Amino acid sequence: MGKNLNEIGNIFKEIRKTLKLSQDEFCNKIGVSKRTYLRYESGERKAPVDIIQKIAQLGNTTIEQIIGDVSGDNNVIVSGEGNIVNSTKKSDKKFENLFNLIENYATPKLIEEFESKLLKIKEAHET
Repeated sequence: MGKNLNEIGNIFKEIRKTLKLSQDEFCNKIGVSKRTYLRYESGERKAPVDIIQKIAQLGNTTIEQIIGDVSGDNNVIVSGEGNIVNSTKKSDKKFENLFNLIENYATPKLIEEFESKLLKIKEAHET
């Protein structure tokens, strides 16, 4: 089962402290504002997948180890907003498979292009 936001935030904090980085230094390395990072660390906000990946790389770990078990009935997937969410729906297996493909094979440029296209589609649907 996946971890809750407070548990994930504590892992972020542990990684940062293990690296002996201040919050400001850590924020610079992962590319977010201090205010946003503090919300991740305190469990107030879900971190997007790309930020979790950066933190995992800095901590020499994996997304799965940060967010929890991704096997079994409680699958961990990427939501439409790019956040990690827990899901028990079997239909969400498609999203889990897509996430695994992206994680294992997509280059940063490809991910950026894909995200850009999806945001354009989202904007078109909202207007």
